[in-house]
Amino acid sequence: MGGREEAAAGGEEGGLSGLDPSIPPWRREAGDTTNSRAIIGACRPYHWRDAYPRLNALSVAEQREARRKFGWLLDGGAAPDDEAKDRE
Repeated sequence: MGGREEAAAGGEEGGLSGLDPSIPPWRREAGDTTNSRAIIGACRPYHWRDAYPRLNALSVAEQREARRKFGWLLDGGAAPDDEAKDRE
């Protein structure tokens, strides 16, 4: 796998190819085989697993409170009168 400079230069190491079917023929003919794809490494390294904070999640009590206040949005109904007062 190539580096950023090789990809910018359009070398084979950068993964740029005229074989990509999403490149229109007029760009391919002009030699423009660039694309806007990116690979994002979103995995946590296993050996750091204990150093990361816990995942973002609501407690059961917080879930109940959110459902009580905003459940009408999920159910597709109109806002109850008492919740309309809470929002003021």
